[in-house]
Amino acid sequence: MREIRTVTDRIVRQLYGNGSTTTRKDVLAGVRAGNRLTSPRARVFWPVLMENMPSDYLSSNKPTFEEKAEYCAVRLYAIHQQGKSACVYENKNGEADTFFGALQKLRGRLKQEKGDSKSLDRRIQALLSMSNFDSIANSLVQLEKIGKANGFDKIDYSQLAQDLLVLQYSYESANSIRLKWGREYFNQK
Repeated sequence: MREIRTVTDRIVRQLYGNGSTTTRKDVLAGVRAGNRLTSPRARVFWPVLMENMPSDYLSSNKPTFEEKAEYCAVRLYAIHQQGKSACVYENKNGEADTFFGALQKLRGRLKQEKGDSKSLDRRIQALLSMSNFDSIANSLVQLEKIGKANGFDKIDYSQLAQDLLVLQYSYESANSIRLKWGREYFNQK
């Protein structure tokens, strides 16, 4: 299961340009525009995905859990990275937030600046009650856009890819991931 984190790390660093100025803007634009892996706009991402994914993670017909998790995590990264020169991804322990850890920081800022975070809390509650992967992915995209507009820092998208993979295994594993996300978001630290 840790291999999905390695794949995400490799793909994101490749799309960023491994620190050079040659980001793959065409691929990032296609990923942002395609709401799922099978979308026509997402086809520009397929070569990057296929060359980086282990063959046992790929399917000959419908997308695998690994492919769906990978695409969702990379899509969120692409949305966050748009218009920024510094990389918004990091996977080193302690140097980047989890996705829901970043949302928890935003929640704290909203409480400080506006007096409450009810609107964001409602979105999180709705997400945590969802069971359909596509609905969860769409909700994550909306949360990413809110976070980006409010100054998200670096995020560990490889951890998010792993969470998204586990989320799809079974009802019990989905519940454990939703509980993990709830803890990350609602914990007052």
